[in-house]
Amino acid sequence: MKLTCIGAVFVDCMGRPTTPHFDPKGRNIGRADFVHGGVGRNIAEDLQNAGAEVSFLSSVDDGPLGAAVLAHLRQTGMNVTGVAVGPGGMGVWLVVMDAAGDVAASVSQQLDFSLMESILRSRGEALIAESDAVVLETDTTDAIFCESLDMSRVYGKRIYAATSNMEVLLRNRQRLADIHCFVCNEIEAGRLFNDNYSNLTNEELLEAIKPKAYGLGLACLIVTTGSKGAVWLDFAKREFGQRTSFPAEVRDTSGAGDSFFAGVVFARERGYSAAAAVDMGSLFAARTIEHVGPARPDLGKFLLEDAGV
Repeated sequence: MKLTCIGAVFVDCMGRPTTPHFDPKGRNIGRADFVHGGVGRNIAEDLQNAGAEVSFLSSVDDGPLGAAVLAHLRQTGMNVTGVAVGPGGMGVWLVVMDAAGDVAASVSQQLDFSLMESILRSRGEALIAESDAVVLETDTTDAIFCESLDMSRVYGKRIYAATSNMEVLLRNRQRLADIHCFVCNEIEAGRLFNDNYSNLTNEELLEAIKPKAYGLGLACLIVTTGSKGAVWLDFAKREFGQRTSFPAEVRDTSGAGDSFFAGVVFARERGYSAAAAVDMGSLFAARTIEHVGPARPDLGKFLLEDAGV
């Protein structure tokens, strides 16, 4: 399968003291790690690691951190000809942890989305035309979200969207009808449908959101519910249900939601049902949190057959 993934890159610089006491005004011996992240980047790498042919449309900065991100993505075999390079092309989160592992201080550098908007307009159509489907994260801008949908519709491509910025979606609710499969969590679903679903069982959630999702014209909606699993509504096939999550030995929860989404996309593009796609997503998420880092290099060995479907 050939996929075009559109989304942002972030890099986390995480400082952790190795001494038992942390002095916020003094010198603390420890280690600093750079972790490549960003919802769009994580999803793109997960899909590439799972076996898809991914073209990534994004941006990175023109310094050594951006060069390192591009080098890593190239090593996975990903097509990065759609990644713009320039000042402010990616976000950076600088965080210092205390001895207990809590955040002591942080600074967030926001990215300049104009680079991504420019590369979308110059390279987007060519990449989308060559793909089987388009994968879109929403932590960008209204222009990137809407123009990506427009290009995908022109070329008749299926669109998968992952929620990472509810404000973009809330301003463009009417565009949800253009999306082949939309994935969010129960809190985001509550914002989308102006309700609170945090205390519902999966069965109760399914019944509560079914008429509202249908009213928005959603073709397929998947809502994750944390340790409870997920619910799915495939209006095109009139199939609805819920699944429990897969057991996992937790080492690092970063990127779990992105891996879930990647599993859903991978399974759907292989022709599996929404129920099986949820199982694939749950399996990918479980195996990712057993690994340190937001993307697991050997994700491809965990295929749907291992989920028992």
